[in-house]
Amino acid sequence: MKKHLNKVFLLIAIALIFIATAEDVLFPLDTFITDRLYSNLDGTERNIIIVGIDDETLSKYGNFKNWSRGKIADLIEKLYEDEENAPSVVALDLNFNDYYNYEDDLRLAKACEGKDVIIGSIIVYRGAVEVSDEGERFFNKEHISDIEMPYEELNQTTQTGYSNQYISSDGYVRYAQNSVKVPKELSDKAGNELDSFAYRVYKTYQSKNGEEIY
Repeated sequence: MKKHLNKVFLLIAIALIFIATAEDVLFPLDTFITDRLYSNLDGTERNIIIVGIDDETLSKYGNFKNWSRGKIADLIEKLYEDEENAPSVVALDLNFNDYYNYEDDLRLAKACEGKDVIIGSIIVYRGAVEVSDEGERFFNKEHISDIEMPYEELNQTTQTGYSNQYISSDGYVRYAQNSVKVPKELSDKAGNELDSFAYRVYKTYQSKNGEEIY
C-alpha cells in the first residue's frame, strides 16, 4: 500500500511540474534567481569608456536625429587624434543604413577608414514557410527576410553586427545570440554568418589585444 501511494505521489509531482513548466508558472521565480546570479552591480570595466549624449549637448546641438553625420566623423577623428592613447575598438550602436547628406556620409566613411569601428545593423524578421533538411515544411516565425546594413561606403570601412534585442515576456533583455546564420539569398550582403553587435565588439577587442576569443 505504501509503495502504491509513493507511486501516486510521484505521478502527481511529475504532473504538477509538467503543468507548471507548460504554463510558465515558475517563470517569475526562475528570472528572479537568474537575475541575481548574473547581474553585475560593479558597473562597466575600467577599460570601457561610454560616450553619452547628455542634456547639455542636446540643448546645444538639438535633437540627435537631426545631427549631421559630420559630427560623428569629428568624434571618430578626435578619438584617434592621439595614436598612443587611441581606442582598440570604437562601437557605435547606431544604424546608418540610409544616406542622409552625401557629403557628410562620405566624410564619416573616410573617418572610419583604417580603424576598428563597429556599426550596428538590423535583422528584419518575417515569418515564412521553410523546408527542413529532412524535407518537411514548417513555419519559421524567425525567418530572416532582410538585413539592413550600413550604406555602401560606410560598410566598406567598418565592421558591423546586428543590434536586435531579444526581449522576454516581462519586458527585460535576458539572453542574446552570438551570431546568426544568414540565408543564402542574403549572403552577398552579410556573409554566411553575422555576429551580434556585442559579440563583434568583443571579438575585435580580443583580437586587437592578442587575447583568446571564447
